Amino acid sequence: MSGLEDLLPGALAGDRAAMRGFVDAVSPIIWTRVIRVAQRHGRRTPDQLRQLAEDLMQEVFAALFQDGGRALRGWVPERGLSLGGYVGLLAEHQAASILRSGRKSGWREDATEDATLETAVGASSADAARLDARDLLTRVLERVRAELSPRGLQLFELLVIEERPIEEVAATMQMSADALYAWRSRMGKLATRIAAELEGASETAAPTRIPSGDSP
Repeated sequence: MSGLEDLLPGALAGDRAAMRGFVDAVSPIIWTRVIRVAQRHGRRTPDQLRQLAEDLMQEVFAALFQDGGRALRGWVPERGLSLGGYVGLLAEHQAASILRSGRKSGWREDATEDATLETAVGASSADAARLDARDLLTRVLERVRAELSPRGLQLFELLVIEERPIEEVAATMQMSADALYAWRSRMGKLATRIAAELEGASETAAPTRIPSGDSP
């Protein structure tokens, strides 16, 4: 396990040292995500943006440890998402939810599924509203994961969940940038197709195959 994962049990148990270590470790991740959301939500001066991001960050931490850390306990490593990626995903979703609705406490039960799918499909707010049913979101993600190879799951985490730069992933995975762009494009098409199929649309196109190697 990573250092962050090692700290999680103690943090959830209320160990002060573990909680401090965990907060220190995830703070840069959460800050990056809430800043990104705040920048998309209207024009602000640098001071206003920093203040908003600080407020959002406090709300995210409060929600993470609410109800005995229920949101953090929802992390399932077998799904292929790192703990850091999971926390970042929840942070971005929570920040966007607060700015959209003004609600400042608690997680929606479908936070992970909702944020992941919106990222993978590249959906606009209108598209996301169309896919708002938790059952549909869950089934789409299950289908997407089922069609990915182990290498594909790793690429999904790096490119879609953690939003790593193409150049960084290319070096890590020893793949060409062109192959990664092709994979990411097909990932979006796959998620869109599955969503349409599950909504009852008549889909006649051949299934999209996610490349697991260097070639598209």
